Amino acid sequence: MTDHRGDVSSKGLDTDLKSYVKRNPGPYIGRIKSTADPLRMGRLGVNIIAKTGTLTPKFEQLTWASYLSPFYGAKSREGISTTSAYDPQSNGHSYGMWFVPPDIDTDVLVIYVEGNQKEENAFWLGCVQQPVMNHMIPGHAANDQAMEPPPPPSSTTTEDLYGTKQVPAGEINRKIWKDAQPGVVGTGYYPVNDKLADQLKTQGLIKDPIRGTTTSSAQREAPSQVFGINTPGRIRADSRTIPIEIDTNSAFIETPVDRDPGHSFVMDDGDETGENQLTRIRTASGHQLLMHDTEGVVYIANASGNAWIEMTRDGRIDIYAGAGGINLRTDGDFNLHSETNINFHAKRSINFSSQQDVVVNAERYSSTIGQQGIFVNSANGKVMTHGANGISSYTPAQQTHGASGQFHLQGSQVRFNDPMGPPGAGTSHWGPTWLTPNAMGIMDFAAGDVDITVKEGTQLLEANSTTTKTTVHRFVTHEPMQRLRGFPSEGIQPYDF
Repeated sequence: MTDHRGDVSSKGLDTDLKSYVKRNPGPYIGRIKSTADPLRMGRLGVNIIAKTGTLTPKFEQLTWASYLSPFYGAKSREGISTTSAYDPQSNGHSYGMWFVPPDIDTDVLVIYVEGNQKEENAFWLGCVQQPVMNHMIPGHAANDQAMEPPPPPSSTTTEDLYGTKQVPAGEINRKIWKDAQPGVVGTGYYPVNDKLADQLKTQGLIKDPIRGTTTSSAQREAPSQVFGINTPGRIRADSRTIPIEIDTNSAFIETPVDRDPGHSFVMDDGDETGENQLTRIRTASGHQLLMHDTEGVVYIANASGNAWIEMTRDGRIDIYAGAGGINLRTDGDFNLHSETNINFHAKRSINFSSQQDVVVNAERYSSTIGQQGIFVNSANGKVMTHGANGISSYTPAQQTHGASGQFHLQGSQVRFNDPMGPPGAGTSHWGPTWLTPNAMGIMDFAAGDVDITVKEGTQLLEANSTTTKTTVHRFVTHEPMQRLRGFPSEGIQPYDF
């Protein structure tokens, strides 16, 4: 198919102005009846009812209107060489914005360039909104009026399923609520956006109005303070089909009409009280990057909810990773510095390995506690100890020393069972029997955790639904995490309920 778009000259237009006006360039309202552009240029087959006079046109009555992008560019034809079809520098280069196609039966505005009603001069400028059908734009917003099917409402409520009334909602059913008005919420006529609600439930964010649900909707206030884009989303696997698209034989073909949530990019200047100021990028499956000005957090999470990173306004960074673990590598130095403590806790082993030296330097004390034993081995060298103010050891059991070579004992005095020494067979003061986890402040405790075994079932993920033994004072969990905020004077971070 040859694309003649742009071939029509405007030469002589100024001498034939009267004829130009009579050609009526539009604009016209066109209803999309086909989106399968053979040129893949975003052209739409539209039914201009003002021209066809029918709602059920034949295929040959459709006008193929070209896509007029808000921004587009391409290298000049003069910059393209015929010497090679494979050299990138010698060939074309394009860039721009791409937002097509809308769904079948969406209305678009169509004009004819230069007043010439030839198909190659037809362009569609934009989409005509259906009345009160923009609640999901651009952030797939939540509200507390969404109801679960089937109608009439069953005994199962949104609170039963999701633990909250504030859940992602779809658009009103205008066939039922015919008197819908902007800014008026019709109780019971908003369906739950089930795919997004189930995503947030799996992630543990369904009851979180910061990281999970949002109010970012064109319907929230007037004028709207929300800016952004959300894509149509892929056709649902269980989509219904309806005969609405026209094929080349002028027959109405069965067309899937039900979609999953799409990707969204939202810039929200906040509601009337200044809440919900944010920028959020969220993919269709639930991956998201959130920069929340009101809450002061940057939050990155994957769709499964098994990994997330959060940076708060007071400089705290929390990282959670599921069974996959956290893996870091560098070809340079790996530096850790803390102005206070560095705490490690492992349910199994903590392993350190070095191909050269391991150095531990403490300006005060270096302490080692092993409940079952402490082992020191220099496989190919010496073991040396030094204490500037003495070396002492004690055991209530047997103490054994041996050497395959010579055994030396030397001192200003060497005493064996000295009657002038302490009574009994040695004394416990010769060993640090006081060195216990409790004395060193590293006692284990049961920290609140999230039971993720319910994740694949119907139950909600809940904070503090189980406990985990740890020694760290800030225990990061799967969402929903019970967050801490601030550092009071006593140095303990309070829970942010």
